[in-house]
This record gives sequence, C-alpha cells and structure tokens, in this order.
Amino acid sequence: MRTFIWALAALALPIAALAQIEQPENLLGVYFDESAASSGRTAAPFELFNAYVILSYPTMSAVTGWEAGIDFSDPVHMLPAVLPHGGSNSLAAPQYSVAYTTPLPCGATTVLMTLPMFLSTPETRCIGMFAVDSPSIPGSLPVLFLNDSGRQQAQVDFLGSGNAVAQINGSFPIHGGAWDCAGVVRNEGCTWGVLKSRYR
Repeated sequence: MRTFIWALAALALPIAALAQIEQPENLLGVYFDESAASSGRTAAPFELFNAYVILSYPTMSAVTGWEAGIDFSDPVHMLPAVLPHGGSNSLAAPQYSVAYTTPLPCGATTVLMTLPMFLSTPETRCIGMFAVDSPSIPGSLPVLFLNDSGRQQAQVDFLGSGNAVAQINGSFPIHGGAWDCAGVVRNEGCTWGVLKSRYR
C-alpha cells in the first residue's frame, strides 16, 4: 500500500510542475489568423492574404497605440495597412508608431494592425519584429502605449534565435525544430555592398 501511495505522489509531481509554468504577458507577434494561433503559412504567387499584428495576454484593459519595426527577409507586395479605431502611423514602414483616436479595448488576443499582402515569387520569407530606430523607451523591444499615457515594453513572440516572428512558405516545425530562417536582415538604410560583406 505504501508503494502505491508513493507511485501516486510521483505521478502528481509533473502535474504540479505544469501548474508552475508562467503565462507570458503583453506578448506581441505577427500571425496569420486573428486568434494568434498560426505563425507560419504557405502562399501561392499573387494570392492575397493577411498578416495580423496581435497583442496577447495583455495586463491592461486598453491601449492607445504601440511602436515596433516589422520587416521582411525578402520583398513582399504590401497593400495599405488596416488600423482599427481610427489609428494612424506617424513613421514610414517598416517602422510603426501607431496612435488610435480612441483607446483600443484589449481582449485575450487583440488585433492591433492588419497587413494585406501578396508575393510574386514562392520563396521563403521571414517576418521580423524589433524596436524602432528612436524608441520611446530605450531598448530593443516594441513599446505599448497605455490608456493612462504611460508606456510599457512588450514581450515578443519570437520563433527562436534572431528576430523572426512569422514565416511564409517555409518549413513549420511542430515541436521545437529549426525554422528556415533564424532572423531577418534589416535592409533599411543598407547598401548592397554592406549586405554582401556579411557573407564573405
């Protein structure tokens, strides 16, 4: 009987350990569905689809804006971004400093921006997220604008090493495998010679 009790106690330990896993807070990412479940998708050339910038697990009831850089490892054809609540971007893409005319209420997942796009070739593209060049809070993470005029850094739902948060036309590992690209090369303000020198 004592052995049976010890066996039950041993089975209970993993369950208790799972209960200790912390839920991320204020998680920002780019997804291909509005529920923030898919970071990877396939797309045929000239197929129109959306990517969504989503805030998950917020600790605030509303946001008045946000700032982040969102760029691609290879060119995509972008249509105008869709911003809810009369939002506007005061920077030039791929950098965004978005302000909403009225606070955007936060749910478990909140769409901050919709990016309609299509590809002209089928190669893999990675989408990266980073801080803007002159962030309102120093650091390398995107920033959320709070309803009380405060600001707070967001966590980012990175795919692995580097700054990639989503992938188009790549291999999508299910259980911890390697994605096709570890990061996204920021090509803004960069010459072809500088890019070539990185691979010598």
